Amino acid sequence: MPIETFHETEKDRKVEKQIARVFSEVWGLEFFKLPQNHTLDVTFHRKGNREPLIWGECRNRNHAFGQYPDVWCSLRKVQFADWLRTQNHQTRFLVRWKCGTHAWINLMCPDEYVVAGRNEENMRNEEDVEPLAVFKIERFEVIKDAGKESTEGS
Repeated sequence: MPIETFHETEKDRKVEKQIARVFSEVWGLEFFKLPQNHTLDVTFHRKGNREPLIWGECRNRNHAFGQYPDVWCSLRKVQFADWLRTQNHQTRFLVRWKCGTHAWINLMCPDEYVVAGRNEENMRNEEDVEPLAVFKIERFEVIKDAGKESTEGS
């Protein structure tokens, strides 16, 4: 069995915590950053209770909201989210765009599947091309619109 290589840096983990903090404040829940070897990034729970109410996968986009029509997520993460839902857990895909917009979608029922990944000059290894779930941004629930006040209550 091959050894899994992790590409997540300390900077990546810091960004994921920043993203989770925004959703945590809007939803009135605390968050816990999961270890690097876990399939998803964070859990959200009530204060003083570590029982997850929501499991989250964080994504930071390096372009403005609306510049591209969709966001991709590893099919492996969606499959794990599917299993969590069989155990009555909520799973969400949490995205921050470069413009400051934050939005989420349930991590289920992608619009399509593709086999794709990083372009050739940015590939770290052959595993950077994989099955991906594609989510159209028009389906996302925006909670923070490019620095404006939150549009969703807790």
